Order: sequence, then C-alpha cells, then structure tokens
Amino acid sequence: CPWINNCVGHNNQKLFILFAGYVIISCALSLILLFISAVCWFLSQNSWAEAPPPSGPAVTLSGLAAIECLGTILFVSDFILEQQAAIETNSTLVESHQQTHGELSDYWGHFRQVFGDNWLLWPLPFITAPRPNYSEPAIPNAGISQAQPIDDEDNLGIAGIETEEIRQAIDHMREELRQNGSVQENGALRQRPTRPDDNDTEMES
Repeated sequence: CPWINNCVGHNNQKLFILFAGYVIISCALSLILLFISAVCWFLSQNSWAEAPPPSGPAVTLSGLAAIECLGTILFVSDFILEQQAAIETNSTLVESHQQTHGELSDYWGHFRQVFGDNWLLWPLPFITAPRPNYSEPAIPNAGISQAQPIDDEDNLGIAGIETEEIRQAIDHMREELRQNGSVQENGALRQRPTRPDDNDTEMES
C-alpha cells in the first residue's frame, strides 16, 4: 500500500482498519465542532441585522477545513470498504485478481480471524488476531479451475498499479516457495513457512 509505505497483511490488517476508522472519526468530529461553532456564533448575536460579519480568514479557513474533512472521509472510506470486502470473501487484493480465496465460513468467523475473539480489544490498536494458518490453501473461485495470473492491464485500484518490479518479486517469491515444497502447483501464494513477526503475510491494501 503506497499510502502507508508498507504491506497490509494478517498481522497488521486490524491496525490498518483501525487507523482508517480513527481518521474518519477525527474528521467527523472536526466537522461537528465547526458546525457547533457556527451555531454558537449565530446564537450569540443579539440582532442579525446589526451582527458584524465574520472575519474573512475565519470563514476561509473553516471552509477549507470542512472541504478537507469531507474529502478525507470519502477517500478513506474506500479503504474501509476494500478491507470489509476482503474480510467477507476471505481473500486479499492480489487473490481477488487471481480469482482465489481462503477457506470460507461466515462473516464473523472471518472477522474474528483479523480482530480476535475478545470484542473488548477490537477498538484497541494492537494485534489481537490468532496466529495465521500458513498451510491454508488458496481456493479458486467457483467456476475457476486454477489461480489466474494478473494481467499487465490489471489495475489494483486505489492501492496502486502493479509494477514490473513487484511482479518480478512475486514470481521470485513463488519460485522460492515452490522449491521449498510449500506452494501448490496452481501457483497459490497462501501457503508459506511459518515465521514469527511476519507482518506481510498477504500483500493488499
């Protein structure tokens, strides 16, 4: 993900979702405070006919702040929707373009794989997810016999466009994992050797 200069994987997906959620909440609170300030200013005037006009800089800065907050909410909401779709389908952004997914259960089962079982810890910005199952296969979607390669024309959305360097790195990683016997012949990338502190299990944004 170019916006955080890091991969979003199993160990930091919760942190990324919370970060995006905190940004939206902060912008929403800023808009509410601007609205309350405007209402208080109107109510503080004894007579609207004799009320002095607000200063130009105050109006300009308030307007810019409101526009920036609205734009940020719309922009970051796209990240939230992408992550919600990834949880619902149990697939990463790369897997969605390869038309594969992980083992499916229900939405809350997938959600707990990211946020953990203790709902009291869900809003807190530290890792609460259970340890991932690196032997979980990447299952082709219905009607697909094997994982599909990502075409050169494929745009990976707001996360950015896959570059030739990224493609070569993925191919190199796939070859190393295949030599270690940890990748299926259909090219699935989900099976990986277990490593502690692995923050980039599956690349997506």
